[in-house]
Amino acid sequence: MLDVSQREKLDKLFHTAEIPTLPMVARKLVDLCKDEDITVRELVRLIKTDQGLASRVLRVANSAYFGMQHKASTLDRAVIALGFEYVKSISLGFHLAHTLNKLASAAGFDTTKFWREKLTRGVLARQ
Repeated sequence: MLDVSQREKLDKLFHTAEIPTLPMVARKLVDLCKDEDITVRELVRLIKTDQGLASRVLRVANSAYFGMQHKASTLDRAVIALGFEYVKSISLGFHLAHTLNKLASAAGFDTTKFWREKLTRGVLARQ
């Protein structure tokens, strides 16, 4: 068992770490998502091969947005709680966002500034 300080450090790391999704896993995920007969077990098995993706799925499942009474302590529980389609979507989204940010950085494009401007325009357009 972990003592309180170790658990706090682990929780802090878990909630702040940004580990990129492996491209190979993303490609397999795309292929797997094309199969309408995919099972939760198969999806979880693939996600478990990528620690960055697994930590993000758990982080989303345990976020305040979903307000679960009990934390999803396993990837299986997180996938079941979030729903199969949602997990497939966010998993691909994480990979896409990481890839686009990498490309943008290499080209000198400021993605933070870009999205801040888009968000500001969207809010102004609604008013």
